[in-house]
Amino acid sequence: MWSHLSPPESQTLYEVCYYSSSATVRRHLNAAPRTSIQAALNSPFYYLQAFATVVSAAEGNDPDSDSFGKVDDVKHARFIRAVSELEFLGFIKSTKQKTDHVARITWGGC
Repeated sequence: MWSHLSPPESQTLYEVCYYSSSATVRRHLNAAPRTSIQAALNSPFYYLQAFATVVSAAEGNDPDSDSFGKVDDVKHARFIRAVSELEFLGFIKSTKQKTDHVARITWGGC
């Protein structure tokens, strides 16, 4: 019986199931929210595009229809409120370029 037992490190692809230290397990299981938040703030287009795709699919909107892309008043009001809250918290600030331009203050902004 003991002849058939071998340490996991000697098996092929043992690292898929086994780790030799608890620090490695902790590093792989703990999320890194700062990295994903920075990635989202550095390239918001991809995250917003994916979000719009998921929301339009959940709401049953047809991308080929004439009303696709038009925002209703409730969503528009929520967006304006969210931008105001981000400005209040200090994440963005208004610029002098146009009224619809804002600049990021954190994560490599201005």
